[in-house]
Amino acid sequence: MNLITQKLAYMGICNHKSAEWRRGTTQMLDITRHAIRRNYGTVHDNKMIWQTVRNKDFNKPYRTFLWKALHKNHKIGAYWSYIPNYEHRSLCHKCGTTEDLEHIVLECDIPGQGIAWNITKTLWLKKVPRWPELKNIGDILGCGLAEFKNGQNKPIKGANRLYQILISKTTLFIWKLRNERLFKHDSEETWPNQAEIHSRWLAIINTRLTLDRSATHSKYEKKAIKTHIVLDTWGKTLKNEHGLPKNWISTPGVLVDVTISEHQEELDLLEEPP
Repeated sequence: MNLITQKLAYMGICNHKSAEWRRGTTQMLDITRHAIRRNYGTVHDNKMIWQTVRNKDFNKPYRTFLWKALHKNHKIGAYWSYIPNYEHRSLCHKCGTTEDLEHIVLECDIPGQGIAWNITKTLWLKKVPRWPELKNIGDILGCGLAEFKNGQNKPIKGANRLYQILISKTTLFIWKLRNERLFKHDSEETWPNQAEIHSRWLAIINTRLTLDRSATHSKYEKKAIKTHIVLDTWGKTLKNEHGLPKNWISTPGVLVDVTISEHQEELDLLEEPP
C-alpha cells in the first residue's frame, strides 16, 4: 500500500505551483525579447530584461506591475478560470474575451486604453517622427530597453527616457482605469468620458515633468538629476516651447500640452460603432 505524508503532499503542491510559475515567466520573457528585437533590432538575454525592473526612471508602482507581469502573476484572466463560482471574472464583461494583460492594456473596447494611447502617440510624435506600434504586451514590458536613433544611426537625446516614462505612466493609468471600473463604478454611465481621460492623463504626465524639474535642485546633491537630462527628455513636447528660455527648468508654468483637437480624428474613430 502506497502512503503519502502531509509533508510530501505539500512539497508536491509547491513543486507544481513552481513549475506553473516558471512556464509563465519563460513565456513572458520570450514575448518581451522578441518585441524588443522587432522594434529595435537588438537581442537581450533574461538578465537584461530583469534589470529593467530596477530602472530608476520607473516609479515603484510600475516596477511592481512590471515584475508581476514578467512573472505572469497578475490575478486576472485565466487565474479565475479554475476557481469555482468565480469563473466569470476571467472574461472582460464588455468584450467577452479572456481578460489577460494584453487585452486590458492594448485591446479592450471600453473607453480608456485607446484614448490614452492615442494621446501618448500624439505627444511622442512631437519628439520622434516614428511611433513603435504596440502589437503585443511585449512592447510594453520591453520599453525599458528602447533604443531610438536618427537617420545617421545616432541616439536621439532624451528619446529613450521619454518613451520609458510615457509607456510606463500610460500603462499604469489604463490599469487604474480598469480597476476603477471593476471596484468603483456601478454602471457604464459613470465611466469617465474622453475629456476626463484626456485631462487625467495630462495631469499625470505634467506631474512627472514637475517632479523631474524639481529633482535637478542642488539640495539633492549626488542624487539630483542633471539638468541636461531633463531638458533632453522633455524638449519638443512643451506648450509654447518656442517662447521658453533655453534652460526652462526654473521657469514657472512649463507644461506638456496635447489638446483634444490634435488627436480628435483618432478619438472619433474610436467612438464609431462597429
